[in-house]
This record gives sequence, C-alpha cells and structure tokens, in this order.
Amino acid sequence: GEKIECDNCGWSWNIVDGGDDLFICHKCGHDNEPISEKKNKDPFGLNAYARELALLREEEDKYKIYLDMDGVIADFNTRFKDLSGIEPREFESKYGRKAFWDFIDEKNKIKFWVGIPPMPGASELVSYISKHDYEILTAPSIKDQSRLGKNLWVRNHVGDIFPSKPKVTFKFSKEKHKVKQNLSQFDILIDDRQSIIDNWNNAGGFGILYQSTSQAIADLKKLGL
Repeated sequence: GEKIECDNCGWSWNIVDGGDDLFICHKCGHDNEPISEKKNKDPFGLNAYARELALLREEEDKYKIYLDMDGVIADFNTRFKDLSGIEPREFESKYGRKAFWDFIDEKNKIKFWVGIPPMPGASELVSYISKHDYEILTAPSIKDQSRLGKNLWVRNHVGDIFPSKPKVTFKFSKEKHKVKQNLSQFDILIDDRQSIIDNWNNAGGFGILYQSTSQAIADLKKLGL
C-alpha cells in the first residue's frame, strides 16, 4: 500500500514521508531495506512510488485561489441600499453611472467601503480556502477611496473572517485574468460575475461562478481541494 512497516518493532509510516532514508524506522532505528533493494534493483518499485507521491503532493501545492470581494465575501448591494434607499442597479438606471459612483466615492468616500457588511457565509468560505495559498483579487473604483477602504475592510475583519491579513490585489474587472502572465488550471478564481469568469477561463485558469458559499465549497471539493 502506501505504508512501510518496521520488521523489528511494527511501527509504520507513509512512504511519501520516508524522506531520503525511506526504509529506516524513525522509532527504533531498524533498517528495513530489502536485500535486493540495497543492490539498487528497487524490486518493489517503492522508491519510484515515493517519488510519484511526492510529485503529486507538489502538484497539490501549486493551487492558488483568487477570491473576489464584492458579492462574494462583502455585501456591496446591501451597503448601497442601506445608504441610498434603493438597489444599486435601480439607482444607476435612474440617475446614471457617474451619479452612482459619485454617491459612493464622493458623498460617502472611504466609509462606504469600510462599512460594507460581510456576505452570509463569508467566514466559512475564507476558513475553507485559507488552508491553501490564496489572495483577494478585487476591482477598485476609479477613485483611490476604494483601494484604501477595501484594505481597511480586510484588516478590520481579521479574526472574524480572516485568520490573518491576506494579500489584496487590485485589478479592474476586465483585467482580472491578467493578474499573472500565464494562468493555468491550478489558478482558481471565485467571482460572482460571469463575464469575469469567462475571461479567466479563456486565459487558461479555472473559474468558479459564485452563487453561494456552499456551492463554491462544493465546486472546490470536486477539484480535490
């Protein structure tokens, strides 16, 4: 199987954890290397198997998860409605795009971004992905208030959402897939906008369209994460 058992004391260990001294028992020090193995014939293929398992582990470690903020872990729509009295799309349709962003970045400034409530399940989702290499990948507004405000939001939620402050990377929505030079299937983006996911997938990455925390986690589990 995937283990070696000591002939002397019965202690066993995973092949992939054997290191350079694959057959040495770390409990009693007994050398369990087969005689034919000492002749470099590797009759059981254990050394090759150990190398294969190590490579598989390296592949697992290559996964990088990029997590969107607004609509995934930060409830932008609720914050906007609480301050304006109407839904964001309704406001923009009624008053125009410029008035929409002026309401956010000129009237409310940094406090708009800092005061956004977490999305339901935000802490559960972050807790799940924080076992892997991840960072926040979020779109800024035109004004600098959003960059400062979003960084403060992340900092303020260390402890209740984030185990520690993650890296926060800003890319406009149409450029998120350019966060690195070459995306691969090991680069996973969780985002709530289909157009962003499409761009990500077309660039070679693997996108997960966020609809709920349970759905996003289920999709990650399908990848073996």
